This record gives sequence, structure tokens and C-alpha cells, in this order.
Amino acid sequence: SRLVLTKTFAEATFLSDYRFILEHIKQPTLILQSENDALAAPSVGEFVANEISNATLKVISAHGHCIHMTHPETVSRLIFDFVS
Repeated sequence: SRLVLTKTFAEATFLSDYRFILEHIKQPTLILQSENDALAAPSVGEFVANEISNATLKVISAHGHCIHMTHPETVSRLIFDFVS
């Protein structure tokens, strides 16, 4: 049901702690962070980027959590530049 799906998603998203995994990521990793994100403050992106040894943090001057939807051109360009 929709309630079960919502509960499962919420538990996986908000009640799980995966910080211990970050230091084990060795692949080049792009971290995209919105400057004004109500769900994940810029300090979250900074933390993740500091924990992953080969991370690049890009902060986008934007509002909201879903920057891939609100700023698709910017996000696409950053991803393209990163993988090129």
C-alpha cells in the first residue's frame, strides 16, 4: 500500500545512518549541493565531501532540495564536466 511504501522510504531515508561507508568510497565522486536546501544544509555536503577522499563538492546557488529538477541545465553541465 501507499502507506507502507511511504513508511519504508522514510525509514530508509531518515532513520538510517550510512556515514561509516563514506570513507570507503575511493571512486571520484561529485557532490551537488543546493545553497539553500531545507532538507540538507550546506554543512551536509561539506561533510560528505570531506569524508570521501576523492570527492568534488559543487554548491549551486539555488533554493530547494531537488536541484536536478529545478536547475536541470546547471546540474547536467556539472555532471558532464565532471565525467569528461
